[in-house]
Amino acid sequence: MANRIPFARGLNPKLTSEQLDIQSVMSSQYFDVAGMVLSQQLPALLELIDPDKLLYASDTPYTPTPAVIGLANKLETTDLLSPSLKTKMFRQNAQRLFKL
Repeated sequence: MANRIPFARGLNPKLTSEQLDIQSVMSSQYFDVAGMVLSQQLPALLELIDPDKLLYASDTPYTPTPAVIGLANKLETTDLLSPSLKTKMFRQNAQRLFKL
C-alpha cells in the first residue's frame, strides 16, 4: 500500500510531496503489535519501519486473557523475529520511548 500512495497525486494534484511520502511518515511512528499481526501484518511492517519503534501492548483488559496469552505466545515463538528484536519489542523499546 505504501508504494501506491505517490500515485494519489494523479487524483489530487494539490497533494505535496511531504503528504505523499508515507514511508518517511511511517518511519517516525511507533507501532503496537498486540492482536493478530501474524502471519501477514508483522512481516510487512518490518519492511517499512525501524524495528526500534516496534512495541508490544497486550490490549488487556479489552481482549480476553486467554486470547492475550495465546497471541503473546505466538509472538514469543515466531521465527520472524530474532531473540534480540523480541527483547526490544517486549521491553526495551517502550522503556526508551517512555524514558523508564
